[in-house]
Amino acid sequence: MALDIAEIRRRAEEGNAYNECALGLCYLYGVEIQVDYWRAFGLLFNASQKHVLRACLHLGFMYAHGWGTKRDLREAARLFERVAAEDDGTDAFEACIALGRIYSGAIQSASLPDVAAALQWYAAAITMAPDSDGDEMNEARAYLARYRREG
Repeated sequence: MALDIAEIRRRAEEGNAYNECALGLCYLYGVEIQVDYWRAFGLLFNASQKHVLRACLHLGFMYAHGWGTKRDLREAARLFERVAAEDDGTDAFEACIALGRIYSGAIQSASLPDVAAALQWYAAAITMAPDSDGDEMNEARAYLARYRREG
């Protein structure tokens, strides 16, 4: 099913935060329109300022990877922590995994990995979906198992 980009854009231009987020995600991932990180960043930033947690999550990904903005892992972590604290669904799970990656060093940073923080965030992700499988869950479980053996 095709999205009605014109209608989403119209509502976003009227200031509807959820449509700003939706259009920002379309620009970020190239859904039905050309990827445009600059536009994605602006729309997601606006929606995040209106407390749309999904916008915060994806804005965090933009900061973590330097998509359309200067790479800033501190800002990415701040946004991910906000989502993890305020949401209890898939977005919170994704935020916990992203935080685990930042603190484990899986997302390269200038600072040394923080094993304790990585363990905390990966454990939080596992707690959210204990019966879940998939690459992200396997990543979290493997990190915890590795440091339980070494610790």
